[in-house]
Amino acid sequence: MNINITEETLAPYCGLIYEIYKTKGNFFKEEEGFKEIFYVAISHSLPDIANYVKEVRINITELDIVKVLVFSIQHLQGSIIIERYIRSIFSYLEETYSVTFDRKELNQSIKVCENLIKEEQIIPVYTFIKGMQEGARAVRKEC
Repeated sequence: MNINITEETLAPYCGLIYEIYKTKGNFFKEEEGFKEIFYVAISHSLPDIANYVKEVRINITELDIVKVLVFSIQHLQGSIIIERYIRSIFSYLEETYSVTFDRKELNQSIKVCENLIKEEQIIPVYTFIKGMQEGARAVRKEC
């Protein structure tokens, strides 16, 4: 995996998730506090992403947003409300792919993701959310 990660590389991710997350509620007094927390979480998640891509033998040349958002979850625990963060990820997918997920199913899926995160099972959470992204992308292409 050859990726050059800088603060400038991560800035768009921080700004994007901050914009989405703040629509779910005002949990931070200022944007900079959130961005700092998120930047640190992303930085700590990079070895997790590297281990994952090595384990599943895939080659990545750039970080995709879903990897960054999901693998940073375990490093955000205690700093933000995880349920709202996961909901923010799904909101991002809905906005990006112009789809609407069934709310009842989404709420159940978020609870499952939360339980997996509590059990430190981030890869199944990533796989599930990545699958939702791919499904949303496919639906968008059909339209």
